[in-house]
Amino acid sequence: MPTKVSPDPLRALTAPRSVALIGALGSAGKLTARPLEFLRKHGFGGRIFPVNPTRSEVMGLPSFARLTDIPEPVDHAYILLDAEPAIAALKDCARAGVSVVTVLADGFVESGPEGRARQERLQRIAQDAGILLIGPNSTGVVSTAAGFCCSTNAAFATDRLDRGNLAVLSQSGSIIGTLLSRGQARGCAFSTLVSVGNEAGAGIGQLGQLLLDDPATDGFLLFMETIRDREALAAFARGAAGRGKPVVAYMIGRSDEGRALSVSHTGALTGAAEAVSAFLESIGIRQAESLDTLMDAPRLLSKMRLPAHRPRRLTVLTTPGGGGAMLVDQISARGVEIAGCSGPTREALTAQVRNTTP
Repeated sequence: MPTKVSPDPLRALTAPRSVALIGALGSAGKLTARPLEFLRKHGFGGRIFPVNPTRSEVMGLPSFARLTDIPEPVDHAYILLDAEPAIAALKDCARAGVSVVTVLADGFVESGPEGRARQERLQRIAQDAGILLIGPNSTGVVSTAAGFCCSTNAAFATDRLDRGNLAVLSQSGSIIGTLLSRGQARGCAFSTLVSVGNEAGAGIGQLGQLLLDDPATDGFLLFMETIRDREALAAFARGAAGRGKPVVAYMIGRSDEGRALSVSHTGALTGAAEAVSAFLESIGIRQAESLDTLMDAPRLLSKMRLPAHRPRRLTVLTTPGGGGAMLVDQISARGVEIAGCSGPTREALTAQVRNTTP
C-alpha cells in the first residue's frame, strides 16, 4: 500500500500528479465518464487511474477494483458513486493517504436526518485522515493552467478552455458551467473553478485561503446560497484584501421564495438578506446584482488598487454648504478621517479671498 503523500495542498487541489476516478465509466456521454473525457480533452498531464470493480479497463486505461489496489500514490480522488458507496470509498482514500478528495454524490445533509448522519460520518473520516474534502454534491474541480478538468459539468465539453486569472468558488455546481460559457463569450477566463457542494469539509472560506497565494489567481468570484463558516470566510476576505485580490459575490436567497429554494437544495439555512449583505460588506466582499457584473467587477476592481502608503485623511474644499455636507457624509461613512486645513493653508486661502473680494 502506498505511504501517505503530503504534497502542497494547493498543488494537490489544482495540479495533482495523479488522480483517481472512483466509479468511472467508459460509456461516452455518461455523467461518470465525463471527468476522464474532459481530462484527456483539455490536456491533463498527470496520471489517471479509473477505479471500477466491474471493468478491467475504462477508455483504454487499466481499471482497479479499489483505490487501495493502485500501486502508486494518488494526490486527488474524485468519487463518482452513490452516498453509501462513496463513504466506503472515502475510507479507502484515507487508508491510501490521498490528500484531496472530491465527492459527487447527493443524499447527504440536504436529504434529511439520515442524510445528515451520513454527512457526519463523511466529515469524521476526512478529519481523522487529514483529507481536504470537497463536497459532497460537488461537480468537481477545474484548473485551466494544468488542464485539470476533473468535472461532471457538461459545459467543459467545450473545445476551448481559456486560461485566466479569476478563481470561481460556487455552492451551485450548475452555475460553474454558466460562468464558463458566459465568460468565454465575453472574454473573461478563469484560473480555477471549484464546485464546493455541501461544504462538509473545505468550504468557500478555507478553499479561498488556500488559493490566496496562487500566482495564477488575481481575484475571486463567489456564487453563494448560504454562509456556513463566517470565521473562515472573514479570514479569506482579509487575506484577499491584504494581497490586493478583489472578492465579489453573487448571493441568492434575497427573496422569501429564493431562500426557500436554497434551503431545499442545500439543506442549509439562509439568513435575512439585509444581515447577509451587511456581513459581506463588513468583511470587504462586494456583492454583484447579476452574473455579468460578477464576472466584470473583479477585473475592474483589480485596476483600482490604491497605493499602500496613501494618505488616510482627507480635506474637503467646497463652496455650497449642502453639497459639502453630502460629500463629507459619504466620505465619513467609509471610515475616512476628515482633516481640516493646516494653519498656513488657511491663511493662504483667507488672503486669496480678501484679494478677490470686491
